[in-house]
Amino acid sequence: MLCHSGEFFFAIPSIANDLIWIFFEIASAAGATVIATSSSDAKLETARHLGATHTINYRKTPDWSSEALEITNGVGVDIVVDVVGGADLLHSVTSLRYGGRIALLGVLNKEDEPVSLTQPLLYGGKSSESSSFRFWG
Repeated sequence: MLCHSGEFFFAIPSIANDLIWIFFEIASAAGATVIATSSSDAKLETARHLGATHTINYRKTPDWSSEALEITNGVGVDIVVDVVGGADLLHSVTSLRYGGRIALLGVLNKEDEPVSLTQPLLYGGKSSESSSFRFWG
């Protein structure tokens, strides 16, 4: 997953995952604007030290995809890395810009509830990458 200067890079909740910390550093070094989410203000502070430009506490801001859209002036983020999946995947897709990319690297969400992604993917011009599936909308 390439990240370029001027792009918005968004990492989804489980920033306790070491892989996400690496993505922060790479995206920040590439010149991307990094947005991080967590339920822990301490983890968000660590994310800022690793290069996150914006942080969102998803417990305090349950509609965090709207917050990401606000940060990007309504355009949406270029790249989302999501290690949580589940119902949060809809937030990930909603936060993307037209032509944006999402990498689903795992499903740590323990809830097994269906998520309808057909309309946001097909009509939003967004793409999804995963180790288990690949969909280009």
